[in-house]
Amino acid sequence: MVNKVILSGGGNESAKLIETYPSALIVTIDYGQRAWRQELEATKRLAGNRDVITLKASGVYNDTRAVLSNTLIEIPNRNMMLVSMVAAWAISHLEGDVEILIGVHKTINEADLMWDCSEDWVKAMNKALPHNVQLVAPFMHSLKRGILCSPSLRPLTYSCVRGVEGEGCGECEKCRVRQKYLH
Repeated sequence: MVNKVILSGGGNESAKLIETYPSALIVTIDYGQRAWRQELEATKRLAGNRDVITLKASGVYNDTRAVLSNTLIEIPNRNMMLVSMVAAWAISHLEGDVEILIGVHKTINEADLMWDCSEDWVKAMNKALPHNVQLVAPFMHSLKRGILCSPSLRPLTYSCVRGVEGEGCGECEKCRVRQKYLH
């Protein structure tokens, strides 16, 4: 038996994974990000009547120490930390093989692609993970515009890295991408 586990941040790609894999478990992680509460609430909305497993790594990252610009808050190695946490949780709570589903995707400009969103990173993680755990990135070869979730789910998602309530700040990179593709 293969246990599928979705790593959700409550955004479009998480919504698409939740929609595509209706029997998968859903995990979200509080690692000290500003938008934690909004990401959790979006994940719960997207999950509907499915359970959402919440893991905590508070204090791992501090937004005031993250690399901050006008448009992007970059948290180095974030996905590596998140996938490692989900793998550790899965090994101790599930029996059998595990596929961790993550919503990383291709970008138009390769210079914009962070290491822990690349195909090479997914391959490296799969070498590092235990033999019964595999990282799966079903959108790795798709651009964001090709992986939009159903229109009915879009209002349930959340993408602002600054944690601004409602539709987000409208200024950060995540909000600008959201406005471009989801509205």
